[in-house]
Amino acid sequence: MTIIKTRIYAWLPLHKEQNRWFDPELPYSYQDCLQNLLSDLGRTINTLSNNRINAKVSISDPSPSIKQIIKNLNSAPFFLEIDYTYIKIECDCLTNWEELVDLNKDHPVHKSNIPGFTACSVSSILTDCLLMIEIAYPSRFNFVKGITTYRQKAFNYIDNVSGFYRETLFSNDGMWPTIVYIPLIDVSEWINDIKLFESYSATTPIQRGLASLTQIIGEEHASEETSLFWAMQGLEAIYCRGKSELRGQLTEKIQLFIGEWPEPKNIIGKLYDLRSAFVHGSFNTCRWNNDIIPIGKGEEEDSSDLYKANNLAQRLLLSTIQKCITNKIHSLEFNYTLKIN
Repeated sequence: MTIIKTRIYAWLPLHKEQNRWFDPELPYSYQDCLQNLLSDLGRTINTLSNNRINAKVSISDPSPSIKQIIKNLNSAPFFLEIDYTYIKIECDCLTNWEELVDLNKDHPVHKSNIPGFTACSVSSILTDCLLMIEIAYPSRFNFVKGITTYRQKAFNYIDNVSGFYRETLFSNDGMWPTIVYIPLIDVSEWINDIKLFESYSATTPIQRGLASLTQIIGEEHASEETSLFWAMQGLEAIYCRGKSELRGQLTEKIQLFIGEWPEPKNIIGKLYDLRSAFVHGSFNTCRWNNDIIPIGKGEEEDSSDLYKANNLAQRLLLSTIQKCITNKIHSLEFNYTLKIN
């Protein structure tokens, strides 16, 4: 067996902490979360690569040429006006040559191709890491596109993820359910245990719930209707069994697992009504690239109802996944008990 070692560098550009207007107070400080991220990211990469990548993580500035490539990759004008922290990831990647040749029987490979293969693998793993980072520290970090390099040559870009809007998850007055921060290594180990990232598609209820959450996190500029659809899809996957009484199942089981909501309202029914209207074509959907401000009571109410429902559904799904992670839960089953006095 021939093992070939290749050193790939990856660069993740991160917005430095900013005091944005109307931002609520977030749990834990930016620096505490950043230190935890730097401490856990290397082990997370190692776990996701099945111990084929040994990664060292630090804060460092890339060379001027690499920095310029990253700026060109993120060509929006605001990028040039904002200061960034660069996370440098030094990856020693191990490639089994015989295995690589066997996987590419129809396309002969040469050892000179290995840096390209490994850079692509590192890029894909780091995109998965960004999904996990958003679950671990929701809305805390704002990454832009990064790159992988080999001998100062850029190979692959690293996709950023959309993540959650801060106002979806946090407010100074508090929101239900409460969203927490979790060490990144706990998130990666739990995800590794449920084996979603090793499969083409989700096949278990928890896997389906997590897969739906990644659709919300990963898709850039997703509409509120689309996000609500994925959030409800994830909630139903985790909590509902069969095809009958889905509203009742979701209402009762969420309260059993997460806790009772503070207001005596039929909140699940409202989520279902809006999702159903969207799916079946009766919701007044906005066109793409719409910058018109809603006017009139009806339009304002529709927009406000959808905004609140989408935010709540996302919090419910994220809170469910976070509770599964912190309690190392890989499946949920609910039993009804009849008591007769």
